[in-house]
Amino acid sequence: MRIARSVIADLVAAGLRDVVLCPGSRSAPLAYAVAEAEQRGEVRVLVRLDERAAAFSALGMALASRRPAAIVTTSGTAVANLYPALAEADAACVPVLALTGDRPPELWGTGANQTTHQSGMFTNVVRYGADIGETGELSDVPDLRDATQAAWAHASGVSGPAPGPAHLNICLAPPLTDPLDVHGSAGVGELDGARKSDGVHGSAGVGEFDGARAAASDENADAIVARLAKLERAVVVAGDKADGVPGIRAALTRLDLPVLAEPSSNLRDLPTALTNPTAALGALEDRIGSVVVVGHPTLTRPVTRLVSRTDVEQIVLATNERHLKLAANREVVRLAAEPGQNGGVGAGVSGPTGPPAATAARLAGDDEKRHAWLDAWRRADQRHEPNVFDAAALAVWEESVGAELVVGASSTIRALDRVAPGGAPGPRVWANRGLAGIDGTIATAWGIARSLRRPVRAVLGDLTFLHDASALLRGRLEEGVDLQIVILDDAGGSIFGMLEHGQIAALGEAEGRRFDRYFRTAQDADYASLAATYGARYHEVDLRGAAAHAAGEAGPGAGGHQAMQGEREAAAEQGTPAAGATGAVPDSDLLADLRAVLAAFPGGLEVVRVRL
Repeated sequence: MRIARSVIADLVAAGLRDVVLCPGSRSAPLAYAVAEAEQRGEVRVLVRLDERAAAFSALGMALASRRPAAIVTTSGTAVANLYPALAEADAACVPVLALTGDRPPELWGTGANQTTHQSGMFTNVVRYGADIGETGELSDVPDLRDATQAAWAHASGVSGPAPGPAHLNICLAPPLTDPLDVHGSAGVGELDGARKSDGVHGSAGVGEFDGARAAASDENADAIVARLAKLERAVVVAGDKADGVPGIRAALTRLDLPVLAEPSSNLRDLPTALTNPTAALGALEDRIGSVVVVGHPTLTRPVTRLVSRTDVEQIVLATNERHLKLAANREVVRLAAEPGQNGGVGAGVSGPTGPPAATAARLAGDDEKRHAWLDAWRRADQRHEPNVFDAAALAVWEESVGAELVVGASSTIRALDRVAPGGAPGPRVWANRGLAGIDGTIATAWGIARSLRRPVRAVLGDLTFLHDASALLRGRLEEGVDLQIVILDDAGGSIFGMLEHGQIAALGEAEGRRFDRYFRTAQDADYASLAATYGARYHEVDLRGAAAHAAGEAGPGAGGHQAMQGEREAAAEQGTPAAGATGAVPDSDLLADLRAVLAAFPGGLEVVRVRL
């Protein structure tokens, strides 16, 4: 118990506020220590049954709070279930602390119950890992407090190249509880040298943090403007979390450069952001002289090709060392990071910046050229003719303006990239774009809602929902969240229809059947029963036309397959998604039904299935 209390106390003193805990015996000392910290008001605790969902919930909490969140598990397969979320945290630079209970090293490799090789299990994705506690004769074991402090520093980005996951494997030997006193209760107040914290609801340091962020923003904005003002025919590619670079919004507003802003960049509302960036890029790519990359662009092949070109100047605006290998001839402009992260205020900026007055004069002198360049992009920003999937996604976007929106991977976020209005207010978007997987989306949204303490909407495809549906499970004693999940149900993986696989599938019936089974993978599921099982309200909105409705009822058998084949052939001719989402835009009354359901969300847990 002393070891567990020491670990939790050190992390609380460092700033830990959110903990997700999964039940288990070997991790029991950690559970008791976390419960005591919660009782003292130092941490908020979410208890979840499934370790995979729990880890993604911790990731969501860390995303929303911008500080490390911890996931506590017992030993064995429980630990292995953390890997998907930790891999995403690594790629997306999200601070997550894995605290895993383990048996002492003398039991490793002996066949002892629920014992596997946890030491170094996450070596290739964590910023820091250590075995601590009852480590026996293990060599190079760090001091307990040194290890907890190092784990926090690496996770938060104070040490190492960028924020990300860290792992403390905590070896615990019996007894796994305190001795019971004569009244039958365990002693809880015996931590040697207990560390004090400002409490989970305290505000100590908030003013200093905001002040440091403002200073970083001002410094960065001036540096960005000074460096980019001299570029000719430049375009900005804003990828995932681009808004996390302090000062980027102010700088791009001053520069009047065309911005290809992915939805999760949260820069789509900039005055110069485009609505259909891929179409505009197709028209003007050959005229581009410079590419400016901020954030982590992941969505489309044309953008990936653009940021990989070696025949144009590539400039990466970076606050850390991640995602810098985008182009061989890149120039990296190193900017001040978030307060408390590696880099900090005063990080170096490569290249001359010049005095602000000279920069302003240059901007004024180049007004005519810059405006002509921007006008060319605006003319090329042709409105995408939406299909039913796009129309539904756009309705969700417009009904979420000013709110929190978690966007699923694959077709959903790409539809928004085609139709979400540039230069107009939108929602704040959250997405797991580090590895861009569909797993853990609901659990991540749950963590975001739990951290923000306000309503969150998630929009995702049917496969993304079904993959993580068990994350809707809530313990009887756990606090709920206000989370509305909108399923854009196009009967399977329409993303593959946008790729070369969809073109092959349209060649004939045999190719189509192969596509349906191996790629589209439509599932049979009773969504209403699923929602009821997890205690969620359920709504269904049908946006299919009468003919599509009849074919869709045939399901994935012969009739359903013939309907799918017809969709693919039409899609191959039109160059649009080739799976279930290619129908015409539904009439306004049907979209009005969807908008009404979205607008009426009263809170709690709700599932909305939109049949496409």
